[in-house]
Amino acid sequence: MNRHTIALYFLLLTIVCLLVFNVYTQAYIAAALSQELEAAFKEQAEIRQKQDEIWQRQERILRIFEGAETFEVTAYTHVAIPGVADINGTGDGLTSIGLPVSERFVAVDPRVIPLRKWLIVEGVGLVYSADTGGAIKGNRIDIFKECRKEAFEWGRRKARVVVL
Repeated sequence: MNRHTIALYFLLLTIVCLLVFNVYTQAYIAAALSQELEAAFKEQAEIRQKQDEIWQRQERILRIFEGAETFEVTAYTHVAIPGVADINGTGDGLTSIGLPVSERFVAVDPRVIPLRKWLIVEGVGLVYSADTGGAIKGNRIDIFKECRKEAFEWGRRKARVVVL
């Protein structure tokens, strides 16, 4: 065996090793990509499932408000500042049915919504009709807020209301 033959065998062995290494590397990369792709498909399926759940919840919420009446929703707070008639206070801190005021209580016109009823107010959620107010007439409800700033920020809004 002469030098050229050994060099040729060495060159062939190197080429074979590189080809094997290349095939192995490609197989490793393909397996890694396959795993990533599988994880992405799984994540996409989970996202679709969550989206479906959200759509179902939205449809249930929309069904709740089908046929609901629209009310003017305002806010009130603790005792008003003397001489300022912009936001009425609760006076003694109790609702008209004798419960301490709470942000989950609303003042209603008892001729429209009976006292001691649970309501769903669009944009607010579940509240309890526990209070009345002199200015609360007809399709109007008044939501209690802990501070004047929150009551002013609430302002005057229209919202659909469902009596449960």
